[in-house]
Amino acid sequence: MSDSATVSRTSPRVGSRARSTRWGAGAFALALIVSGCGGGSGGGSDAGGSSGTQVGQGGAPVALPTCPVGAFEKATEPTEVLVWYELSGKTETTLKALVDTYNGSQTKVKVRVEKQGASYKELLRKFEEALPSKKLPDMIITEDTTFRFMVDSDTVLPAQACFDAEKMSTDGFVKTAVSHYSLGGVLYPASASISDVLTYYNRSHFRQAGLDPDKAPTTLDEVRTYAEKIKAAGVVDKPVVLKMASWFIETQLTGDKQPVVDNSNGAGSGQTTQATFDTDETHQLFAWIKKMTDDGLLQAV
Repeated sequence: MSDSATVSRTSPRVGSRARSTRWGAGAFALALIVSGCGGGSGGGSDAGGSSGTQVGQGGAPVALPTCPVGAFEKATEPTEVLVWYELSGKTETTLKALVDTYNGSQTKVKVRVEKQGASYKELLRKFEEALPSKKLPDMIITEDTTFRFMVDSDTVLPAQACFDAEKMSTDGFVKTAVSHYSLGGVLYPASASISDVLTYYNRSHFRQAGLDPDKAPTTLDEVRTYAEKIKAAGVVDKPVVLKMASWFIETQLTGDKQPVVDNSNGAGSGQTTQATFDTDETHQLFAWIKKMTDDGLLQAV
């Protein structure tokens, strides 16, 4: 067994309001089909249609665009599909291996991947810069918080249009994921990688402090108690390291069912106009972080 451990917090247990332990490493990746350029555009009379609707600006229903599922039947040469991404490490290696395997399995489609920056922020900036010229990729692998921007940009083809054209159902998919990445009942991403947030702890540190290495803390109160014991035992100066990325805090709040913006937490059909996270739960969370930091128990990064 490794001398480290991970604890999943899909449904956090709380000792008091907003006292969950949801932090760690995780992300949500979305693959969206960009319309109006390259292989992601077009449509013909033989292409499958869609009878559904999507939600436009201001909540007005509009007809779904046509998904040209029959276009390859008339193609006379390989179609290139350009994919933008920002992945690195083993994830990037795996993506490239999948592309090579797919390209080698058939001759109708040639997928080409391009890395655009070292972060999702850089990737989104590249996409925004390309919007005026419409020199966009056919697909883009972006992350959770850009979902509404991508929909409102009017540059992506809803996956729902293709589902409808092929008479496919989402019944076999995780219902919460389908709901989260849908607007007005219309599913947008072609795929979604749903990650969880993890808390890592050092089993050796637990043993040295007299703690049970098989019993992880499940509340912020317990995290503090464990940290105090580890520090008192002289195991390490600052037992807890917390990454202060904004989405980590958002995950803490949404894990406690606290919206951070209006309009159904940004997922409604109307306009999202204001933040709503100035709440007791948020104050408690930041007070806990500050107290842990002031007492030398936490290193914020």
